[in-house]
Formats: sequence, C-alpha cells, structure tokens
Amino acid sequence: MKRPWIQGTILMKLVTWNIRGLNKLHKQKELKLFVEENNVSIIEILEHKIKENTTHGIVKKIVPGWKYEANYEYSNKGRIWLLWNPQLIECVILSKYEQYIQGRLKLKCKNLTILFVAIYGLHTIQNRKSMWEDLRLMSAGVNEPMICMGDYNAILTGDDRV
Repeated sequence: MKRPWIQGTILMKLVTWNIRGLNKLHKQKELKLFVEENNVSIIEILEHKIKENTTHGIVKKIVPGWKYEANYEYSNKGRIWLLWNPQLIECVILSKYEQYIQGRLKLKCKNLTILFVAIYGLHTIQNRKSMWEDLRLMSAGVNEPMICMGDYNAILTGDDRV
C-alpha cells in the first residue's frame, strides 16, 4: 500500500514531556531552550502542576507567539497542555476529555494533515478503560495518518515500571 504522507521529508517535530513542577523558573527555562534548540513544532506538556489562571503567562514565556489548548474544564489540574507554533502548523481541536486532547494538525509547508491525540492516562486500569474505548472509536474508519502520543500510564510488565 502506497502511503503518500511518508514520502519526502516531513518538517514537523512533535514532543511529549511529562514535566512535573513547570511552575519553577529553571524548568521553564529548560523547556524553552529545548524547544528552541530542537526546532520543535508542537509539544504536549503533561503533569505540569500549573493553575489555570497562570497558564497564559507561562506559555508566553516559554514559547512566545505560540497557540495552546488545555483540558482544565475536565480536570482542575489541567493535566494536558498542547502547544504549537502557528507559523508552521494549523491546529483544530476536535475533542477534549480528562485523558486526552484530540486535534487535526495541518503542516503549512506541505499538503499534510494528521489526526493527533495528546494522551495522559489516568493511574488505574479501571479509570483508563474509557480512554481506550474513545481511542478505539476515534481510530475506526480513519483514512489519514493518526498519531496518539503521551503518557498512557500503562505498562506491559512490572519490570517496565522502573
């Protein structure tokens, strides 16, 4: 099967970072430097421990001019931030929930659209079941590239935990 979205160079770098305590200035500086040095286009920030009322100021310090979405309406801790460079990417948010933010990304320099799901799974198997069902439903009948990335909080074996 020919996959036209794989051909050629794709100029989009996606990153997931579980960065507890992003309210600390040294962590903000580290993240800003990482994004700049690695030409990141879109980043999913998890477990940041940032209150909603300070989000805009912190995002503006780390990635000035970028757009972002968070899921505070489903979790007062705002477990997921999705940040993207609007000069490179158009992002349309399709759905949000406590464990994910789903969007459609369009790479501006190419005719490439990708479904994207930023995931931060809850900590128990029982609580993650709804996420797995939602992912199954999202992927049913999808005819375009789809990336699901983040922290699923799921392991295959006990050894993976370390």
